[in-house]
Amino acid sequence: MKIKTKLVGAIVVVLSLTAIIITTFTAKRTNSNLNSVYTEVVERDLALVNRILEQTYPGDFNEKNGQLYKGDTLIDGNTEFVDSIKKATDYSVTIFHHDTRVSTNLLNESGNRALGTTATPEVCDAVLKNGNTYTAMINLLGHNTRAYYMPLKNANNEIIGM
Repeated sequence: MKIKTKLVGAIVVVLSLTAIIITTFTAKRTNSNLNSVYTEVVERDLALVNRILEQTYPGDFNEKNGQLYKGDTLIDGNTEFVDSIKKATDYSVTIFHHDTRVSTNLLNESGNRALGTTATPEVCDAVLKNGNTYTAMINLLGHNTRAYYMPLKNANNEIIGM
């Protein structure tokens, strides 16, 4: 084989590897930027949702007789708030009492609200145990979606839901 052919082959390999490295780096950076933008938008929207929730149902989250309340309003089974958020934002919304869905606009495969289902152990550890927000791509009732969870605290700053 001629030197010229070997040199051209080596250059093609180097250029190909460089292109792969640049593409991989760009894709990772783009994904990171999109995740940052997503988190920023969702946190802003959640702040708005929390203000609306506080205006609609004033008072702290609390537990009475094993059920979740916001002020004096029973949240367990209450769909008015989550449905209004879905209508305004097209967001799927769930309120958990500890790890269990007690209010949601998510429908299961039968077309019923997905009440009584539980969050994954990863979500529970991050949010309920450690008090952090949690965002990830998840499979939710058979659909891949981006999810954002945040702790719900009572007046004593104890986490009682998300």
